[in-house]
Amino acid sequence: MEGVFAVLKLPDLIGHLLAFLVLFWILKRFLWGPILDIVDKRRESIDFAYSEVESKQAEADERHRELVERLERIEEERRQVMENAAREGRALADDIRANAESQRERILAKAQSDIEMERDKLKVEMNNYASELAIDVAEKLMRKQLDREEQRRLIKSLTSEL
Repeated sequence: MEGVFAVLKLPDLIGHLLAFLVLFWILKRFLWGPILDIVDKRRESIDFAYSEVESKQAEADERHRELVERLERIEEERRQVMENAAREGRALADDIRANAESQRERILAKAQSDIEMERDKLKVEMNNYASELAIDVAEKLMRKQLDREEQRRLIKSLTSEL
């Protein structure tokens, strides 16, 4: 066994062991403590950031839901506006159609009254023409000095031609 201690050199081994324990205590006291504190603080900041991200995600989800609802309301309003515009357009078209129909009726009535007036004018002109013709016939008859029966027959034949 003496050979093992000779190889190990007990005083060097105790010195190394003592140096290791002192170094371990120094590292633990001055290095690992602050490192562990830094790691703990970092873990806490990561946990805080994670919880903040989760809250921001929940807030974003809520805003998304609100925006979707708002878009649905806007879409509903747009649909109602389109329906109202279509309804007003149909009403306007009906009004225009009714106005055109009444205007057509007025024009037709005016045209019929104009035709009646022209017919009456033509009747008056025809009567005037017939009167002038009768006067011309009478004038010619007077020149010929026909007998009364001959004059009547001639007037009847001329008026029947009209």
